[in-house]
Amino acid sequence: MSTSPVNPSPTAAPAAPRPLRPRRRSTLNYFVARTLDDVLEAWNLVYLAYRRAELIDANPFELHAIPQAIGPQSVVITGCLGPMAGTTLSAYVDNPGGLPLDSVYPDELADLRKQGRKLMEVGLFGDRRDHLIRSADSLFDLMRFAYYYGIHSNCDDAIIGIHPRHAPFYQRFFALEPIGAVRDYATVKNNPVVLLRLNFRAKRDSMPKGLSFFSNNQIPASVFESRYKFEPASLVDSTLERYMAHKAKTAKAA
Repeated sequence: MSTSPVNPSPTAAPAAPRPLRPRRRSTLNYFVARTLDDVLEAWNLVYLAYRRAELIDANPFELHAIPQAIGPQSVVITGCLGPMAGTTLSAYVDNPGGLPLDSVYPDELADLRKQGRKLMEVGLFGDRRDHLIRSADSLFDLMRFAYYYGIHSNCDDAIIGIHPRHAPFYQRFFALEPIGAVRDYATVKNNPVVLLRLNFRAKRDSMPKGLSFFSNNQIPASVFESRYKFEPASLVDSTLERYMAHKAKTAKAA
């Protein structure tokens, strides 16, 4: 499946590649997590990044994830420098359990669903570097994988909850638009969050740099077929299962 550079659609004819302006190439190699160990390494990186930013409390598993990300609807993307994970992002297609941002923007997401739109949330971004500007180059590749996962999953919209000070970056480079007011997000210690949306099928007179990069560097559906799908049998008595049980027990006690 492929997309049109103007009106992305899973059924559109593939666009002819066009050269981009010279761009500093990332030294990272990007891949879709295929095993539980790949996922654990990625979500350990998220844990370290969130702890550094004081968004979550410590836990003995040194992992951070949310229940809605654990299932066949999800993909975990990682950029590695040699054997070490350096950056990661996850995407999860809407499912009966809902999406993490339903806890903050239930009405906004319900309105999209009432329109018959299929949603995908992008989150669990972690990077070894401290600041968004330092990780911007790798973020283009991570978002490219998430974008095509949404396209190949027949999604209409991608949503993301981001700190308001980072919103202009995503709006400028990826055409994300705010559709919700700034609110407190309990999952990250009540830090402020704003809801942004990317309409995959919107017609645009001009393409922002990020979407242009995606159009010229397409990813086939086959790349995602080998992703780790969180089969229940593979989770029994696993570190991830124990972590989620610990997380649920801690939340109940709180």
